[in-house]
Amino acid sequence: MRRLLLVVAGLVLGCVLTEIGLRVALDAETMRHYDTASPVENSRWVGHPFTPYAGRPNGRYELSNDTGQLEVIELNSYGFRTHEFDFDKQPGDLVVLAFGGSTTYGYKASSNQDTWPARLERMLAERYPGRRVRVYNMGVDMATTAVSVVNLALIGVHLRPDLVIVYHGYNDLAAVGAANFRTDHAHFYGDLNESGLRRGVQTYLPPRLRESALLRLITGAIDHRSGTNDLAAEVAKPREPDENRFKGLETTLGNFATIDSMARGRGARTLFATFQFRDPAPEYATLNDTLRKFFSANGIEFVDQAELIPDGDPEIHVDICHFTPRGREMVARNFFDAIVERGLVAD
Repeated sequence: MRRLLLVVAGLVLGCVLTEIGLRVALDAETMRHYDTASPVENSRWVGHPFTPYAGRPNGRYELSNDTGQLEVIELNSYGFRTHEFDFDKQPGDLVVLAFGGSTTYGYKASSNQDTWPARLERMLAERYPGRRVRVYNMGVDMATTAVSVVNLALIGVHLRPDLVIVYHGYNDLAAVGAANFRTDHAHFYGDLNESGLRRGVQTYLPPRLRESALLRLITGAIDHRSGTNDLAAEVAKPREPDENRFKGLETTLGNFATIDSMARGRGARTLFATFQFRDPAPEYATLNDTLRKFFSANGIEFVDQAELIPDGDPEIHVDICHFTPRGREMVARNFFDAIVERGLVAD
């Protein structure tokens, strides 16, 4: 019995010393990375009748990415990471819509103001000081062109934009090469089931125990490894690759044409882009060559982001397709230069 008591006392003492050491060694931002106990109702994503998922209206979130950097995400009443939508456009207002996936939404951007659409807004506001400028970020994590078609049709056109910018590539490339390809991308997405979201181990800790740095570290690491709160894990369907890696790419081009047609039909100009990948690869080159030919053949304005932004620069890229602040500034600047030089916005 005495030995057992000594073992228990040693374990308790070890846990206490570890707890103290962790609290001293780890700052608040690092510990946020291990905070996964978000109730389901606080998830950033909700179900939606016309898209597989949508941002939670009026949500505000503080996340910590794998570098320990704090990210503040603020969503408007429609669930987009941008200003509140103003559907009462006034004469002289300059309204720009930016569509895309996580690179537009702002993966690893420290705030809404750190995204490339917000950076573009500041550039345009300085260039056109007499106008009220709004660049609405309508990018959605993991979105393909199919999602942007729906969001432009049901929301974007009602903002009466002067210009619609589209930056898609990575997610469509993942969707098009499937053996079970569908033009509506139903093979790629499943509807988000809010009631079925995995809550994670940490959620079940009593609040008092959740204050422990040691328990947060352990349960947070388990939750991260198991994919808790991972959007892709919740909505991405398994799919078999097709022998033709680009099967379905014509549908992406068709979606670009549909976006262009909808925007022009409402009096807006459009500006598309090639997609910048960090690493050169044959499939990425094929995608961008196809986009260049399509845009040029159809008289569609585009920015060759893939050509303008260097490959493989760690000061620009954080991974295969997402950017550092410097990279986001380059994306915004390239769009801005094209807008001004080609007269896509009236003075």
